[in-house]
Amino acid sequence: MNTYIRSRLRADAAHLVARAKAEEFIVHKGLRGRFRELLVDAILAPWLPPYAACGTGMIVDIDDKVREATQEDIVIFDRSLVPAVFAHNSAMEGVFPFDVVLSRVEVKSILTRADLRRAVLASKEIYEMHFCGPHGRTAAMPISAIFAFKSI
Repeated sequence: MNTYIRSRLRADAAHLVARAKAEEFIVHKGLRGRFRELLVDAILAPWLPPYAACGTGMIVDIDDKVREATQEDIVIFDRSLVPAVFAHNSAMEGVFPFDVVLSRVEVKSILTRADLRRAVLASKEIYEMHFCGPHGRTAAMPISAIFAFKSI
């Protein structure tokens, strides 16, 4: 791997860890969690291709199937295929058609066994969603990932 890229990734990761530690002082768990989601978003965004972007919200498929989770922490989507439906022009919170989802990322301040189990079940739910294209269409399934600041 190129020395500059490796150094840049290490610097970005060190910055992420330092910011996450500073955010431990945020008392409100929901706000602390959202700040950490934004940290992971900020780390991922510069490395995405021009057609991809990060958002947060709900993934829906052609059969109106919706994951039972209230909100996906980070959705990496292809904005060149079908537009996501955003809550506001300047916001990245919205509803994402399954066809545009490249990946979904769960962000956890502390990863427990139960969290890992839920992440696997969420990945299964995503795997069972359907594309809206013609039958027989083959497409890559979105990747599910989990990012944890601590594990127990």
